[in-house]
Amino acid sequence: MSSKVQKIVICGGGNGAHVLASILSSRENTETNVLTLYQDEAEIWNKAMENGMLYCLLPNESEIRSRPNKISKNPADVVPGANIILITVPAFSHEEYLRAIEPYIRYRTIIVGFPGLPGFEFQTRHILKAKSQFVSVLSATTFPWACRIVEYGRNVKIIGVKNYVDVAVIQDSSKGTLNPIELLQSVLGSPPVFNKTNHFLEHSLMFAVVHPGLMYGRWKYWDGIPLSEKPLFYQGTDDFQAKCVTDLDDEVQGIAKEISKRTGVDFRGCLPMHTWLVKSYGSAISNPCSLKTALVTNKAYEGMVHPMKEVKGGYVPDFKHRYLSEDVPFGLVVVKGLAKIVGLKTPVIDELIRWGQQKLGKVFIEGTELTGGHLFETRAPQVYGITSLKDLRAVMGL
Repeated sequence: MSSKVQKIVICGGGNGAHVLASILSSRENTETNVLTLYQDEAEIWNKAMENGMLYCLLPNESEIRSRPNKISKNPADVVPGANIILITVPAFSHEEYLRAIEPYIRYRTIIVGFPGLPGFEFQTRHILKAKSQFVSVLSATTFPWACRIVEYGRNVKIIGVKNYVDVAVIQDSSKGTLNPIELLQSVLGSPPVFNKTNHFLEHSLMFAVVHPGLMYGRWKYWDGIPLSEKPLFYQGTDDFQAKCVTDLDDEVQGIAKEISKRTGVDFRGCLPMHTWLVKSYGSAISNPCSLKTALVTNKAYEGMVHPMKEVKGGYVPDFKHRYLSEDVPFGLVVVKGLAKIVGLKTPVIDELIRWGQQKLGKVFIEGTELTGGHLFETRAPQVYGITSLKDLRAVMGL
């Protein structure tokens, strides 16, 4: 790693923020701060850290012990002078954090959506405005670790590690110095290996299908009777759920091919979800033969259950969980918007959006049109005035 001290800000207070705070605080030549805007998380975390350390248990049972430099809810306390800002909050919180850090962003700061998820590129460009030209903006396809907080502010456990994570460079202001992905790799180490994608649209399309597909497949025909236990999420995948994800994925691949055909842009990195799972998790998957078996036999997914609420008589699904509240407006609706730009019909995506928006109490699409009253709560390209291939190419710098 570079001998220069890297001042790093982690935005968020959840599972991912705990892991990043632990790993980065343990590195030499780093000053790691945490910005968490949510309620009183900063106060709780600071209290937990009194006279103690942050412990991170790794899959091999070894442990990282470290201590962040500062944890605050006030961006003025932790953001000024930051070299690297890692945003690891749900997509519906990205806007709040981007607006909070924007006044303190300096020349050549690296901002990373960790993960960025579909539409992150449109939103950062919109909020940062002129500043987006002199900072580096990256969007990771996924968070590198499956992890869970054991004790808030004190203990976090890494369950699984991805072999690699694709990262799109939306804007690069490095000007020939250490490029932003290399710098990110140097401070975080490996695995995972960070791999630069061809462009941000590759994973804007890819990562919107699994959570909604599994939720729809599991609960579409639910009779409303509470369950006695929480069902497994990934490892409980049945044939119908696998088909739902595959059908969504097929439409996504069709959109990628159409944009590529009409623009000449390379979409080889927009992998089918089965291919991506096997490549990403490697030996953690004991049976990679199909999408279903890759989900069911993935050790990194062990024990993960559907988001549920406890009620009288058992458990019922939590349809307001991020698997819908994030992955529909900041996933499927963005993909739908890209399909509209190239004039493709998306019956499966439309059905999932209609089902999801009903569960969320929102209206993003009406029939098959992006005319719902809550569309402006999404990151569809049309929200930012991107309605044609010409507009899209301009955002991509083509």
